[in-house]
Amino acid sequence: MGKKSTFSVIQLLFCIVFIISISFFAKFFLIDFLHVKGTSMYPTLDDKQLILFSKCSYGIVKPFGSTLIFSWRKPKRGDVVIYMYQNHYVVKRCVGIEGDTIKLIANFDDFFYNMEINGKNI
Repeated sequence: MGKKSTFSVIQLLFCIVFIISISFFAKFFLIDFLHVKGTSMYPTLDDKQLILFSKCSYGIVKPFGSTLIFSWRKPKRGDVVIYMYQNHYVVKRCVGIEGDTIKLIANFDDFFYNMEINGKNI
């Protein structure tokens, strides 16, 4: 009877260590949580909203950094992207892709910007 209970404790400890290691792997390589700060993404995302995001949508990133090790897809115009800036995550929408020319035209009377992408008004 003593051996069976010892074996069960070892199995339980193994399961706990396995679950914790899988969780750390997922946290550092696959997914993460983020609280949105600010209203720049409203109405898509609200201020202080908690989101779960994939770290591998565009490729494999080095842990604790933003350098891609391997890429399988590039961002498309309109994608919501999350990137590291000064040691914190920033959530923005992709308005231009590789090869696009983006021009912001300030209208100081109404306090807004007009945007042109490849010569077309957006």
